[in-house]
Amino acid sequence: MIFNYFNYLLYINSSFTLNLKTGVSKNTRYETILNKSYAEMAEYYETAIVPARVRAPQDKNLAEGTVKFATTWIIAALRNRKFFSLEEVKSAAKEKLDELNKTPFKKREGCRYSAYKEEEHIHEAASFNPF
Repeated sequence: MIFNYFNYLLYINSSFTLNLKTGVSKNTRYETILNKSYAEMAEYYETAIVPARVRAPQDKNLAEGTVKFATTWIIAALRNRKFFSLEEVKSAAKEKLDELNKTPFKKREGCRYSAYKEEEHIHEAASFNPF
């Protein structure tokens, strides 16, 4: 089951950080030794599995901060609206997410959507065969 999750996750991102106790045989400051299955999967998908530090997963801050920002932004934008079905909420949240993704970056050209589209063609070019 975990490999099915990685099939999706790896298709989206070429490297990611996990607090991955079951997949790591040994983790020192300088070297990470993955168990055989995870090492084969990483090699198959040509990706890096980088475990987060135990007890202080500081490596996950960027992704979690981005999710927190998007969640807060969407909830704040929808806070005064009234919804009468779950479908209405989902539709409104999707509209706001699309709006957020098309908001221009402040320090570089483009937006989240254009950055995604630039990387998407790289993933489409590679044939995707599940591990």
